[in-house]
Amino acid sequence: MKLIAAGLNDCEIARRTGIPRKTVWQWRRMPGVRPRSTTDSSGRCTVHDFATLPAKAYCYVLGMYLGDGCISRGARTWHLRITLDTKYPGIIDGCREAIEILMPGQRATIVSRKDNCVDVVLCSNHWPC
Repeated sequence: MKLIAAGLNDCEIARRTGIPRKTVWQWRRMPGVRPRSTTDSSGRCTVHDFATLPAKAYCYVLGMYLGDGCISRGARTWHLRITLDTKYPGIIDGCREAIEILMPGQRATIVSRKDNCVDVVLCSNHWPC
């Protein structure tokens, strides 16, 4: 925001900071929008005891996420999406099971794609946490 205030254009800010130009453009067009937070619908922060996370499942999902995953914001919630090759159904099942261990009571969805891949997806407001 300081570089915007200093009069630099979006491309120059992107070059200097490594932030995508489109993101800088959005910040310029919507200056009142604050960064996303980990709050519930009433605006209160959610509290988690990360020490109780199942370490094996967490490490597995983290590795899958770092390899071929992303967390993105949808209209009402966050989406964890991990893309996997259909040649390896055991890995797909293991990924789905590990995600479900991390988010008890929720079911991960397997979405088929046209490129011999599937997306293992689970939506939750807790992914940013």
